[in-house]
Amino acid sequence: MITRKICPRCGSDDVQMIAGGTIGMWMCKKCGFSGSIFPEKPIVGSESEDNFMEKRTGEMAEEEIEKKGSEMIGKKRGEEMTNNIRIWKEDFAIIKSKNHNINSFANIHDGKEITLVIEKSKINKKEIIEVNNDWKLITFNMILPLELVGFISKISKALADEGISIFVISGYSTDHVLVKKHDLNKAIKCLEKLEFKVIK
Repeated sequence: MITRKICPRCGSDDVQMIAGGTIGMWMCKKCGFSGSIFPEKPIVGSESEDNFMEKRTGEMAEEEIEKKGSEMIGKKRGEEMTNNIRIWKEDFAIIKSKNHNINSFANIHDGKEITLVIEKSKINKKEIIEVNNDWKLITFNMILPLELVGFISKISKALADEGISIFVISGYSTDHVLVKKHDLNKAIKCLEKLEFKVIK
């Protein structure tokens, strides 16, 4: 039986893969919804398997042209259009702080406390209330739409299955994960199984 992906929001079958590999992130061209969980429906009724395959072959050809065009644009901009991750060389700390720090990678103020994610070399010891050291930062070097569903859940599950604790930070365009320094190599191997590639 032949099936096709449909958008869980609007029901359209005009969808395309935006991140390959095990992650398998999809986007609906009609409503713009993105996520990893797109249900499938069987091809029934007047649309025969032959007709579907002919149509899908044409769609795949168009997608390949779009992909090649994106790759060319990416190369011109010096960007990678694949599932890349960046491992920061610096060691980081997660701090409960008295004040914000403009040198931090992230300042989080939830109304009750201030949390800093900061390189160890940039810590102001006078501002520390509590500190947890020896974290390494992993950045997913790709643009992730704000509407994307299920990306971090797949990452966190894969790492959790290996017993790896994580601290997640989401930016406007992408996500970042901190893992303990002693877990870094194991985390990299886990992400490589999901078909991510480490870049320098």
